[in-house]
Amino acid sequence: MDHLRATNVDPRLLQAVLDDTDDIVVITDSSGSIQYVNRSFEKITGYAVEEVRGRTPSVLRSRYHDSDYYSNLWQTISIGQTYHGEVINRKKDGTFYFEEKIITPIIDAEGQVTHFVSTGRDVTWRRKAERLLRMRFEISELLLGTWSPDGLLPVLHAIGRHMGACIVEYWAKSPGEYERTHRWSVDDVDADMIEAKTPAGRGFVAVVEHRRRSTFFTNLQNNPLFSWVLPDSRPFEAALACPVMASGRGLDGIILVYKAAPEAQDAETLAALTDVGSQLGEYFRRRQAETMLTDMAYYDTLTGLPNRNLFYDRLRTALRHAQREQTSLAVLFIDLDRFKLINDTFGHRAGDELIHEAASRLRQALRPEDTVSRLGGDEFLILVENFENISDIQVVCQRIVQAFEAPFPVEEVEVFLQASIGVSCYPADAKDPPDLIRQADQAMYRAKQMEGSAFALFNYELDREVIYSLEIQALLQTEIQNRFVNMQVHYQPQVDPLSRRVLGMEALLRWNHPERGWISPSRFIPSAEKAGMIQRLTEFVFERVSEDLRATGSAIPEVSVNVSGKLLHNPAFLEFIRERVEARKIDASRIVLEITETAAVQFFEESCRKLQALKEMGFRIALDDFGTGHSSLNYLMQLPVDMIKIDRSFIGRIGENRKSREIVRLALDIASTLELETVAEGVETTEQMNFLIENGCRSVQGYLTGQPAPLGELVV
Repeated sequence: MDHLRATNVDPRLLQAVLDDTDDIVVITDSSGSIQYVNRSFEKITGYAVEEVRGRTPSVLRSRYHDSDYYSNLWQTISIGQTYHGEVINRKKDGTFYFEEKIITPIIDAEGQVTHFVSTGRDVTWRRKAERLLRMRFEISELLLGTWSPDGLLPVLHAIGRHMGACIVEYWAKSPGEYERTHRWSVDDVDADMIEAKTPAGRGFVAVVEHRRRSTFFTNLQNNPLFSWVLPDSRPFEAALACPVMASGRGLDGIILVYKAAPEAQDAETLAALTDVGSQLGEYFRRRQAETMLTDMAYYDTLTGLPNRNLFYDRLRTALRHAQREQTSLAVLFIDLDRFKLINDTFGHRAGDELIHEAASRLRQALRPEDTVSRLGGDEFLILVENFENISDIQVVCQRIVQAFEAPFPVEEVEVFLQASIGVSCYPADAKDPPDLIRQADQAMYRAKQMEGSAFALFNYELDREVIYSLEIQALLQTEIQNRFVNMQVHYQPQVDPLSRRVLGMEALLRWNHPERGWISPSRFIPSAEKAGMIQRLTEFVFERVSEDLRATGSAIPEVSVNVSGKLLHNPAFLEFIRERVEARKIDASRIVLEITETAAVQFFEESCRKLQALKEMGFRIALDDFGTGHSSLNYLMQLPVDMIKIDRSFIGRIGENRKSREIVRLALDIASTLELETVAEGVETTEQMNFLIENGCRSVQGYLTGQPAPLGELVV
C-alpha cells in the first residue's frame, strides 16, 4: 500500500476500488511474501487476510501443476517480465478453481523488483462449461460409432478425463442385482479390477434407483453407502452416481465417478452427467432393438439359412481374405425350376415344405465351410472358397445336381425339381460382391436354357453392363470431340429456409444425347472417371459456370461445383485448377468446390494440403455427402472446409427414422460449434423443412425449393 500512497489518488478510493472488484488482487514483496489481498480473494479462496499475510501464494497450490510450471513462472517475473497464464488453485475447503492470472512486477527507480501485483479472474464456471460441452460431444460421437465389446471404456475414459475423476465405473443391471463390468482408472492401476456384485436396493444403488438422477456423495470413508464397494483402500473423498436409463424405461445401469477432492458440484455438472446417462440409456435401447432386428434381418425364418444380408457380409469378408492370400472363390446362383408350378398346384404350405427340403439337400451337398443362403422365393446363393481350379467348382455343381435327382415328397406324392446353377468366380470374373452375384445370375439364366438340371459359367461376352459402360465411354469421347454440344449445366438453388432467399446454386452437369435421350450422371460420371475423361468434364463445367457468373452479375451470390475424388487426388489437380482460374479469369471467391467426405478422408494429409491451397486461391470448400463417409470430429476440425452438406439419405428419413433425426441434429450442432455453414440436401417435404428450421439449418437444397434447371429458366 506504500506504493499506492505515492500516487496522487486518494488511497481510500484505491482501497475501495480494490475491494469492490470481482477480480482477485494479491500484492507480495519481492520474496513472494503476501502483503495484501482484497475481498474477492477472501470470498473466492475462503482464506481471510489474517491467514495468508506473511505467507507465500503456495498456500493455494493444487498440486495439479508440476514444479517446472512454478519455476518458469517465478523466472519470468523475477527478471521483471509480466506473466500471463491460467492456473488451477485449491481453496481452503480443498476444492479447485481455475484462475486467469496476470502477475506484474513493480520496479523501483534503480530497476529492482520491489513487489509483485497479481490480478486474477475466477473462470471455473467457464472452464467447467467448456469441459462438459466437450464431454457431451465426445460421448455423442462415440455412441454414433461402431460398438465393440469394450465400447464402454472410451465413454468412461471421456467422463473421467473431462470431470477430473480418479476412477469411473459402470455397474450393469441384471435381474435382481448390479454387477461392476467396466472400470477406467486415471493411472491404469485398476485395469484388472475385482468383480463385484450387489443386490438391487442396497447402498448407493438404492439412492440412485429412488432418485433416478445424478447424485453427489461426500465423506466416502465414513459413508455406509460405500463401505462395501470402495476401490482398494484409496482415500476418495467424493463420488457422483449417475443412472443410465432411456426415457420411459427402468435403469440399465449406473455410472460411478470417484473424485479425490470434495469438489463442489453445481447443478450444471449433475445435469450434464444425467444427460450422459440418458444418452447411454438411449444407446442401449437402440442397440437392443438393433440386435433383435439384426437377428431377424440376417437369417431366413423358413429355412434357418443365412439370408441376402448375411451372405453379402460373408462374401465381403471372403473377398478380403482371398485378396490377402491370393486365393479364389466362387458364387453360385441357384434357381429351382418348376417350383412355381408345384407351389400353385399344392399350395403355399407345400411350397414351404419343398423349400425347406431343398435347403437341407443343398447343405448336405456342400462342405461345412461353404455358405448356402436363401435369397428369397426359390432362389439360393452359395459361396465356395479356397478351390484350386474351375474343375473343383464343376464338381460342386455336379453334387448339387445329383442332390436334386431324388424325388421330393409333397402331400403323399413325389415330385421332381431341377436346379439351374450359374457360376461366377473371383478374381477371374469380378472383384466385388454385386458384380459377382450379378454375373452368377446372368449365368444361371443361360443354364435355364439347357435341358434338365444344369450349370453354366459366367461369360464376359454376354455382360451387358460392361458393354453398356464401354458404349457410354465411346459416346463421351465423341461428346468431348464435339465440344460438349449435347451437355448443359443446370443449376439447383440453395435457399434460406425462412425467407426463401437464394443463397447460392449447385452446378449439375446434364447430358441429353440425340439418340439415347437423357443419360443419368450416375451412369456417365463413373464411366468418365474410369476412362480418364473426368478432367475434361470438370473443365467444361468450370468454363460454363464462369460465363454464367459474369453474365448474371451479382444475381447469384455463389455457385457450387462438384470435384471428383479421382480428380482431387490426381497429382496435377492443383495445377489444373490454377490454369483454369488464370486462363478463364474465374472469380474464385464466388465458387464453392464440393468434395465428398470419403474423398477428403481417403488421403487425409494430401487432402488437407490441397484444400488449403484451393482456399488460398480464393475458393470456398464444402464437404459433400456429410455423414456417409468415415470422418471423425477430429478429422472435421483439421480439414480446411467452410461448410458441410448433410447427405440426402439422412434428410430423406427425417420423418421415418429417429436415428436419422439425431444424426442431422448432431451434424448441425457440430457445424455450429466449429463455425461451419450447413446445407441440407434432398429436402422434399414440408416436414423435413420444418425440422431443419427448428434445428437451426440456414440453407436447404431440394425439389421442395427448386429443381435443377438451365439458368435461363430459373428466377433468381
